[in-house]
Amino acid sequence: MTILANNVLMLGSFPEVLYFAVSSSVLPKRMARAGITMAEQRRIDSEITTVMSSPSNDSDIWHWWPSLTLGWPATNNAELSRELRACWGRFELYLADFTLVHRAQREMWDRIVKAALAKVGSAAWSYAATNGVFGPNTNKCMLFVHDVLLEAGADTGLPHGIRHKSPPTAGDWATSGTSIPAWRPLYDFESPEPGDVVAHAGTYSDATGHVMTVGPRGNDGKVTFIGTSDAAGVTPPGAVVQMPAKANIVDAAAVKGPELFRRWDPLV
Repeated sequence: MTILANNVLMLGSFPEVLYFAVSSSVLPKRMARAGITMAEQRRIDSEITTVMSSPSNDSDIWHWWPSLTLGWPATNNAELSRELRACWGRFELYLADFTLVHRAQREMWDRIVKAALAKVGSAAWSYAATNGVFGPNTNKCMLFVHDVLLEAGADTGLPHGIRHKSPPTAGDWATSGTSIPAWRPLYDFESPEPGDVVAHAGTYSDATGHVMTVGPRGNDGKVTFIGTSDAAGVTPPGAVVQMPAKANIVDAAAVKGPELFRRWDPLV
């Protein structure tokens, strides 16, 4: 189970919001890498151990608690607080406020950029290469993105295929209505940032479009794109490149819709 926006703890005399996740999910691992200060630990511990005084809060806490299914029933808020602290201490549950969550997100985005940059110049995802279950003469842009995200810890899973599972397609990434776990389309007020993913749908006989990761900013202050490319001068075709951001990352004649950016966000 990953962290969800409506799964929050409302504990203490003030309605502080604490996000939670089971310890084996992605966000706690990122938070563990990002680190937690003693002050943050004391603040969270205080919230967990504070018994709620208002019965009206019962509905809030019972709304999320059954989804944890840790195998025991809490009969009242005092018992619930004790069990929460025990689960937290046994590393069965991870709790954090938004400051810590955002730090973990920032660390994840940095890891994605680092993993993508390390592959610039590689032919492992080129058109002629064999890579895992993907044989020669196949497009592997979505495999490149999948492998980068998997290395960084933001795995998208393998939703396609029967005999051989495969990752989300470029068309999946480019379609706002397609759900990719923990990867949401940017909101209207947001701009692309390093660590995002960019995609375009396209009408090809052997591909659904093109998808790349968003890399660090160039000298002009604008983000770059990192991924496979078959542009003129790229050898071999499909090698990994870092290039300036473009309005269209597929052949303009094949574009079916606008460029779509997604961002890793475990709170959705």
